[in-house]
Amino acid sequence: MILNENSELRHKNIILFKGACTSAQNPCIVMEYADGGSLSSKIKDKSFQISPELIVNWAKQIASGMEYLHFGSRKQIIHRDLKSGNILVFFFKKK
Repeated sequence: MILNENSELRHKNIILFKGACTSAQNPCIVMEYADGGSLSSKIKDKSFQISPELIVNWAKQIASGMEYLHFGSRKQIIHRDLKSGNILVFFFKKK
């Protein structure tokens, strides 16, 4: 297992990468816990109320995180699979 607690990517809208397990049978990544699950699960959940203000807020946060990846971090990163299933939601403020 490769652990990388000192990830260089530090931004309030980027989930913290903790490490990766590269063993042959079960590769995985370890990330910070997002208590709200994925954005796609929130969109599909009919009991979850999504106001226009919340949509705009989420859009701004996603744009801010992407701008950081593309231009703000020391290593420029292109996210090649940006979709609602890959966007994680926090209900409680990150520390």
